[in-house]
Amino acid sequence: SFTLRLFRTQPIIWGLRKMPTFHHLPQRGRLTTRSVQTALLLVMTPPILVIGLLLITVREFYRHISHTS
Repeated sequence: SFTLRLFRTQPIIWGLRKMPTFHHLPQRGRLTTRSVQTALLLVMTPPILVIGLLLITVREFYRHISHTS
């Protein structure tokens, strides 16, 4: 099932077939709303990555200490 879906999407990935358009669905956000969301994403991503890396480092440090003692 997964392999079949993967092969069906290959023409879309390689640009041989276009994505379907959904003109019947309304636009969910104005340009300003999307711009603010994009700006927040760009500003918040680096601190979140740093915090995540620190937490992983601390966890692995404690795992290493607990296995060596």
